[in-house]
Amino acid sequence: MNMPPKKNQIDNQSVQLFPTCLIDNFYPATGLSVLRILKKLGFDISLPADQICYGQPAFNSGFREQAKKVANS
Repeated sequence: MNMPPKKNQIDNQSVQLFPTCLIDNFYPATGLSVLRILKKLGFDISLPADQICYGQPAFNSGFREQAKKVANS
């Protein structure tokens, strides 16, 4: 007899998480919490292997030219 999935659990669903460098540098606990929640809900989670900083912190701080260099590298 097949049992229905547990309430709030998703089977065979995958997500690709893109936490950005803002999460990595300023709010790492938030990123880890998101991972725990998605795992608890049953998601298969992957992170882009080649994810890098794209210059958002520099851009937000007014360093536009430096942000362009980071984003274009």
